[in-house]
Amino acid sequence: MLGDWQLSALAKQIYSAGPRLSWHQALTTVYRPLYAPFGLLLHWVPPGATMLDLGCGTGALLLLAHAVRHLTRGYGVDMQAAPLRVAQAANQDPRITFEQHDDVPDQIIGECNVIALIDILHHVPAAAKLPLLQRVIDHTGSGAVMLLKDLHPRPRWRALANRVTDYLSTRSRVDYMAMEDVEAFCRRNGLTVLYARRWPKQVWSHYLVVARR
Repeated sequence: MLGDWQLSALAKQIYSAGPRLSWHQALTTVYRPLYAPFGLLLHWVPPGATMLDLGCGTGALLLLAHAVRHLTRGYGVDMQAAPLRVAQAANQDPRITFEQHDDVPDQIIGECNVIALIDILHHVPAAAKLPLLQRVIDHTGSGAVMLLKDLHPRPRWRALANRVTDYLSTRSRVDYMAMEDVEAFCRRNGLTVLYARRWPKQVWSHYLVVARR
């Protein structure tokens, strides 16, 4: 598996196909593998997968997954048009599509054997987190794998670091869902948890739960 700097260099190559990135766009695309565990995520994407990246932003994970794992089909879905334009400009393969949706279509969820929710849950209001997960789980096909990567509320100093960086970056206020709660919810819905681990990196407290339907 490629290391962090190698993934960053690959992302730079991918995004060179589009217009020059702003500093914030570069931070969330070219340099994201340096502060988020993309190598670990890509480990769980099998070659030739059909993948959905829900809340894909500028598309870094999906485009890297296609470059490394040669996806059969890839869908990037986000609510915001601006980051999607960055992803669409960098994308050079018609098998990968980026679409704007408030709610991802059920048929796309059902088609995919890898479904990624990366740093989405902490942006979702507390009352909407479990309904979102429930909807995705309910429409996920048998044997499909969910990659649930987010940020943990402990230790508090790392959680505070994320609150500050999220606010400075997007002016958003975050609400955490702990790894143990995500894992327990998956089990209650009959999923098999293949992996659950915290992943501290720099000042952030990442975690990843991998669950199979």
